Amino acid sequence: SRRRHTRYLSVTGVQTCALPIWLPPNLKAVYGGLNLDATTLIKLPDSLEYVDSFLDLRHTKITTVPSFLEVKHSLYLSYCFNLKSLPRTITCENLYIVETPLANNHSLAKLKKWFPNVQNFITSRYTT
Repeated sequence: SRRRHTRYLSVTGVQTCALPIWLPPNLKAVYGGLNLDATTLIKLPDSLEYVDSFLDLRHTKITTVPSFLEVKHSLYLSYCFNLKSLPRTITCENLYIVETPLANNHSLAKLKKWFPNVQNFITSRYTT
């Protein structure tokens, strides 16, 4: 079984976990890491533009991200995202894409074309 990690959202001090998480609709920046892995959050605020450390969306039910998003270090996405539909204005140092064994692999050339503002791409398999 997958371990559940716990982090603290420094903006509100709310602990993220497997419960529903409600972020302020006008949230523009998170100064620290934001771990929404294994939460039931459906949508990120459209106003969110900057995350200072990392943003983990691996096992959420989120399928869209804001049209402009800068993550200082690492952005984690899962196979449930339609990568082609994500905005090209995502900027981050490392983009981690977690896939299931049945998911199609995304070639590095495609990823570089889809996300020109990402420095490094890391793909891995997710197993239960």
